[in-house]
Amino acid sequence: AAAVFWLVWMLGPILTPFVLVALLGWLGDPLVDRLERAGRSRPLAVTIVFVLMSLVLQAVHEQPAWQQRLGATPVIDAVKFLAPVRPGCTLRVALAALGQGLGFEVWDGARCVARGKLVAGRA
Repeated sequence: AAAVFWLVWMLGPILTPFVLVALLGWLGDPLVDRLERAGRSRPLAVTIVFVLMSLVLQAVHEQPAWQQRLGATPVIDAVKFLAPVRPGCTLRVALAALGQGLGFEVWDGARCVARGKLVAGRA
């Protein structure tokens, strides 16, 4: 177990982008499913969700207070998945100042399904 922990720790800088992309995919899948049910093709739905998520991330990036708090390359310091998310559910993301970083929570209705913290990346 210690060897696995050490390996994950050492590969952290390499694994971080994959974890971030998996998180974004996980957050966007319910919206993609909803767009598919509305008659859009899956490739078009994925494109729509990708563009929307890019715009949201850009908006977060352009907020001066959050920009100053997180720097040019924010990283996920910690994330804890608290509950599974059902297909087709509506997710809501809440952001709040937390220490030197930005805390986030992902909600499915009244249930918090994930929470974590974004911090400034290494320069």
